[in-house]
Amino acid sequence: QHGNFYSEEKFRADVEAARIQGVANATLGLLQQQAPITDAVVRAEYESQVAQAGKFEYDFTQLLFDKAEDAHKAAAEIDSGKPFNAVYDAWRGKSKQAKAFSRVRQDQIPPELAKALAGLKNGESARAPIKTDFGWHVVHLSIANPFTPPAFDQVKDSVRQGLLLRVGRERLQKLKEQA
Repeated sequence: QHGNFYSEEKFRADVEAARIQGVANATLGLLQQQAPITDAVVRAEYESQVAQAGKFEYDFTQLLFDKAEDAHKAAAEIDSGKPFNAVYDAWRGKSKQAKAFSRVRQDQIPPELAKALAGLKNGESARAPIKTDFGWHVVHLSIANPFTPPAFDQVKDSVRQGLLLRVGRERLQKLKEQA
């Protein structure tokens, strides 16, 4: 007050933004308190997440293309017997993305790609490109490792926090819609 900071427009805007953020945080806290989450609900959420994660983690390499034509040409080279690494080296400069992935679970990738990887054997390449919202994938599965989720007791607190945040956001969204 002594420095007359409040006369500055940016200062007033920053103070108001901080006030609004404080109100939002306090509201979210109250909404979370109004929705007690039982251990059974936390366990059910954990089981759901484990099921979505799948039974394997995949190490795979992909070439991602915007154009189906390019993806089909690269896949045809693999299908004709050319090693995936040679096709990868030849096409990586022409692709949208050329990348190796490690320890990827099915819930972390598009369903079409997860299904294709699940159908491959270790060391095998997909016979045809896989279409997703990201483009056309030409993939090679290095290895599918069994996935062992963390024990429930190790993650139950973080699962509970995630549920609290989700419930709070859902209730806040309802309040916004009603306003």
